[in-house]
Amino acid sequence: MRVWDLNRDDDALDAVFHLALTTEWGAASSALAFAPDGALLALGGSLPDVTMWKIEENLQAKLAGHEAGVLALAFSPDASLIVTVGLDAPPRVWRLSDGREMATLGDGATPSAIARFAPDGRVIAVDVGGAIQLWGVP
Repeated sequence: MRVWDLNRDDDALDAVFHLALTTEWGAASSALAFAPDGALLALGGSLPDVTMWKIEENLQAKLAGHEAGVLALAFSPDASLIVTVGLDAPPRVWRLSDGREMATLGDGATPSAIARFAPDGRVIAVDVGGAIQLWGVP
């Protein structure tokens, strides 16, 4: 994946930086989200870990806890939390300040690849088997 600076004054579009969307094991990334402030990029995919990138510092960290690939992820509006939805279900809520898993949501039914925080950050919506389920943020 390449990230472009579209605010450049010249006609050349040079990539600001380049991130590989495959891991060292060749696993593809299929879920990604920017934090609302643009400082973090989260990637999930066929591996169970979520990779977090601090964009400006080019630093990486992993959220480890799923037992299977990650289908969806979403940041809270204040970028303090992230919800991840894995093939292993149920969805998980992580605190980004320390990378700890705060909660699991629901009873383990296999969700689809859709998860979102409400604009006020107090509710998480996840598509579970074609039905939208809502949870209060822990």
